[in-house]
Amino acid sequence: MHAHTTGNPNKDKIHHLYLAYGVTTVRDTGGNLTLLRLLRERIQSGSHVGPRIFFAGPLLDGATPVWEPMQRLIRLVADSRVFFDPTLLVDSALSVDGYAIDTDNPANADVPEDVRDAFLREERPPIFDVSDVSLEVAREGFRKRQRLVRQLHQAGARLLAGTDCFGLGKQLPGLGLQNELALLVESGLSPLAALQAATVTAADALGQSNTLGALEAGKLADIVVVEGDPLADIHNARRVRTVVKSGHVYDAPTLRAQGRPG
Repeated sequence: MHAHTTGNPNKDKIHHLYLAYGVTTVRDTGGNLTLLRLLRERIQSGSHVGPRIFFAGPLLDGATPVWEPMQRLIRLVADSRVFFDPTLLVDSALSVDGYAIDTDNPANADVPEDVRDAFLREERPPIFDVSDVSLEVAREGFRKRQRLVRQLHQAGARLLAGTDCFGLGKQLPGLGLQNELALLVESGLSPLAALQAATVTAADALGQSNTLGALEAGKLADIVVVEGDPLADIHNARRVRTVVKSGHVYDAPTLRAQGRPG
C-alpha cells in the first residue's frame, strides 16, 4: 500500500518479483502519472509481468504538523477511521540499519547482475555517518514508533502494510512487503491482523472491496499458495509456491529465477 514502481529504469527489470513473493496489487503513492499509466497498461496487456497498480499521483508535501499529546492523537486516528500506513521497513532501513545496503541477502541472486551493480553503486548519504551512540538513539526511536503502531492497533486504527522502499535484499519488490508483515507482528499485531493490513483493509483503502482483498465469489481471482501456516508463523507467508493474479497462474520459483544468469 506504499510503493514506488517507476522513476528508475532498473525497476522495470524486477517488477515480476512482486508476484514471486505473493504481492498481486500495489499502490504507488508518488510518481510521474504518464510513466505510471504506461506501466499499468503494459501489465494489463500482458506484455510486462508485474502487480496490479493503483496510483495517487505526484508527491505532495506541506508544513510540519503540530502533534497533539500522544494518547489524544491515537484516539483521533482510531476514531476518524482514516488508514494509517506506518512503512516500518523503510523506517528500519534508515534508523536500524543506518542506510546500509543488504548486499549479502541470498534473495539478491534473483536480481539481474546489472541491476545489482546499479544498486551497489549508489552512494550512502553522509548524513548516516554517525557515531554508534547516535545510531542507538535512532534505533530506540524506531522501537518507540513500533510501540505507537501497537497502540494504534489496540485502539482499533485501520493499519495498512506498505514499504516505501525499493532496493536489494529485504527491500526487494514483494519481499519487502513480506518483511513489513514481520515487522508489524514484531510490533504487536497478530499474524492474522498483519495479513489483513495487506489484504482486506488494503482493498478497503483503495475503494476496491467489491473486487479485491478476500477469496469470495464475484471477486478477482488473486490467490497466493504458500508452504506452511502464516497464522502460526508470519514468515511462512514468504514461502510462496504459486500465485494467481486475475486468474493467471504463476510459478513463484520460476519468476524468481528470471533474473539469474542463464
